[in-house]
Amino acid sequence: MVKFLLLMVSVSLAGDLLFFYHPTCPYCKLQVEQFQEHGDCLQRHRLFFVNVAERSDLARAWRVYAVPVMVLKDGESYYRVDGVLVGKDLRRFLRCDAEN
Repeated sequence: MVKFLLLMVSVSLAGDLLFFYHPTCPYCKLQVEQFQEHGDCLQRHRLFFVNVAERSDLARAWRVYAVPVMVLKDGESYYRVDGVLVGKDLRRFLRCDAEN
């Protein structure tokens, strides 16, 4: 229980990415493959995997009704995507090409 309490506290920091998934979701697996392909982009974020089958309370709190869902905290703003992002769209969402 403490682990997830820390998760909720950690999300208040900039650069955190919550990834809501279900282990049997094929779209979630595709998103994980995209994370691996664009790992350089993820290095500037702390990535938290939230299994909605195990943490339905967090899913409800973030109003996640279908997966995958990504929530990015960037400064004082939150950005959310429902569904899969690939390639340049993922990089744009994670703001990793803004520095280049």
